[in-house]
Amino acid sequence: MFSYFSDHNRDRAYFVDVLASFLASPKFARHELNEYVLPAVHSESSAAIQSAPTHVLELAHELAFRNGLGYSLYADSETTGNITAEDVRDLHARAVGNPSSVAVLGTGISTESLAKLFESAVSAYKAPATPVPTAPALPATEYHGGAARIASVHGPQTIFVGFGSTASASVPALHALAAHLNPAPALKWASSAAPLASAIPAGVHAHSVLLPYSDATLVGVVLQGKDGAALREGARAVVGAFKGAAGGKVGKEELARAVARAKFQLATGVEGREGYVGVFGPKVLKGETASVQAALDGIQGVSGANLSRVSKQPLLCPARRAGRESVCCADDDDSGCGRPRQAQAYVCCDWRLALAATCGRDWA
Repeated sequence: MFSYFSDHNRDRAYFVDVLASFLASPKFARHELNEYVLPAVHSESSAAIQSAPTHVLELAHELAFRNGLGYSLYADSETTGNITAEDVRDLHARAVGNPSSVAVLGTGISTESLAKLFESAVSAYKAPATPVPTAPALPATEYHGGAARIASVHGPQTIFVGFGSTASASVPALHALAAHLNPAPALKWASSAAPLASAIPAGVHAHSVLLPYSDATLVGVVLQGKDGAALREGARAVVGAFKGAAGGKVGKEELARAVARAKFQLATGVEGREGYVGVFGPKVLKGETASVQAALDGIQGVSGANLSRVSKQPLLCPARRAGRESVCCADDDDSGCGRPRQAQAYVCCDWRLALAATCGRDWA
């Protein structure tokens, strides 16, 4: 559970007190759950299904991690049909009852001052001791990869090519890898200097994604376009870029550009709430120091060997189909996937790369 506030005035104690009151003594009224919360949850789920980039990233998480991080962030009416206000209250009690599961982030205030104010406010709202349901210990996140397909007719055709890593020490190098792979221009109206940009066919829009969590990270490239053949060519180019980075073919100038861009993206990202929580929330939950400068220094220290090492992670296990190095598509006669040719969303996995796609009708 994350709590975040940005302080720009002298009323720190008041806002921390309000935050603590909501955490320590929520009401969870039944009518609010049924009339406001669940309809909002279902609306978000419907919007996510109809957003091709969101849908393909959800599928990539499911394939990459299976359990835990692999579970969807969205829930429709079928999956929430049996949830009651009491279930929500018990979940909240388990989360808040364990102080290590609560991360409080703030800007414009020192760590020591924030911790002191929050501990004081929470203790003031602390209720008498009551039995708290215990949650089973969660297993450590593991990366799997895999293959799957689902029907999809929403949005443009979209492909995600990437992999997951559970090595926390690799996060700085993964930032640099995502920046190196990103074919999108660093500045508006400017052309991209990324090596991958020239290999992406015309009509295909592509950008890299880096999603860090407390014990794993998902990194890759999302490609969108109308033409299935062009998307397939772009996906193959991304796979080739992973192989090139793994083979140590990233030059010194390319590495310097990737490191500089990764640092710029991190520094600009933490200026917003979502970016700030996404970067530093996992660190706080693990008891690490949440420092912008420390994160930038970590990226600055990435070497060519570091970049090659993290890029090899999805290439270390044998291919699922011996000798195959192609990106499989529903209308690819030489894909070897053994699947009917039809408009489907599917994933094919070479080595341990996760390749997720939502395909339109022109792939039939």
